[in-house]
Amino acid sequence: MNNSLDRLIDGLIATVRAEIIPRLDDEFARGQAYGVVDILNNLKPRIDWLATPLVDEVREQETLLSELAAQFGDRAGFPRAATAIAQLQAGATAHDIELLRNSLDEQICASIDWLGQQRATLPAEQIQNIEGQLKSHLQRQLKRELSLTPKPLFGEISKG
Repeated sequence: MNNSLDRLIDGLIATVRAEIIPRLDDEFARGQAYGVVDILNNLKPRIDWLATPLVDEVREQETLLSELAAQFGDRAGFPRAATAIAQLQAGATAHDIELLRNSLDEQICASIDWLGQQRATLPAEQIQNIEGQLKSHLQRQLKRELSLTPKPLFGEISKG
């Protein structure tokens, strides 16, 4: 019988908490054991079997890039963005999606660089609109990342 990776990680965490930590007499060793639990908690939402957060991020990146392209795509030198979601094939691994996400990040950076070079030629209202779009994108990205990151176990680690 195959268990899911989530179930295996949950079992590891439960074992370390219930069986190992209570039997450790050394404060340093207990702190290290809590560190292992913390690492497992942070690893769990980022493993290959949970590619959904990456796909969501790629969709948001593609939306931002298409909005920027709609505003500036006809201008000379504006970076051309590939259609990311169309590149995802059935059976794509989280690693494949991560590579695509990184490529889209590079495209976003290239767009920001281009916009910075063109800042003097763009109307102030358009600059404010673009900055608002970029800020919203970064806030959504940060919110998603925070939602995937469990609170650290510093309190438990420091208790020893």
